[in-house]
Amino acid sequence: MGQRGGVRVPARLGGGLVVNRAARADVTWTFLACYAALWLGRSLWLGDPLVIPLHRLENGALVLFAFFMISDPRTTPDSRAGRMLFAVLVAAGAYVVQFKLFRTNGLLWSLAVCSLVVPLIDRLLPGPRYQWHPAAGAGDAQETNAP
Repeated sequence: MGQRGGVRVPARLGGGLVVNRAARADVTWTFLACYAALWLGRSLWLGDPLVIPLHRLENGALVLFAFFMISDPRTTPDSRAGRMLFAVLVAAGAYVVQFKLFRTNGLLWSLAVCSLVVPLIDRLLPGPRYQWHPAAGAGDAQETNAP
């Protein structure tokens, strides 16, 4: 089960709640599918047992990245097709950083570089801009100034 195996289920459930609430589950699932396909393809090409990529895909950092970082609605493209393209670019970029450039933190480097391309993706594949909805009762709070 791993060192932090007990955290996986709550983190995935919480992450699923976050991406569904923000209406950005498409980017998360596309990223995970593409990233898993790249890992599995590499392992099959090298002749590794499938246990190795499956173990690597259970990484807690990957769960946090997929559900909380790549799915941020203000930094992802506006259209669904754009978000899916963005997810594929981030997964491919992470693969290149890790297995071609032999650097660590491929997910973070790829996200940072691919985020620079988001305005271009928005121009090529336009969509409605994400709007935050205020929480219920948020306008009722009043500020008090104590002397």
